[in-house]
Amino acid sequence: MRTHIPYLLAVASTVATRRVDEPLAAYDLTVRQYGLLAQLSLAPERTMAELARQLGIARQSVHQLVNELVEAGHVRRRPVGSGPR
Repeated sequence: MRTHIPYLLAVASTVATRRVDEPLAAYDLTVRQYGLLAQLSLAPERTMAELARQLGIARQSVHQLVNELVEAGHVRRRPVGSGPR
């Protein structure tokens, strides 16, 4: 039987995500939300478009993740240009 690398990578990603989701659930976070928080900790001045490019997801997905994090009290929104760049 021939090994299908893309399939194996997808399975590994699913397993890894499940293992990380459990401890993050204690903080009411998902893996995607945690990834966004990690990017914001590195460069809090990034725009939604910059975050989307960095994470490789649609800008609409970033907006949804940010809304979820704001609602959970993990982040606060700042208008563009309101802080140091």
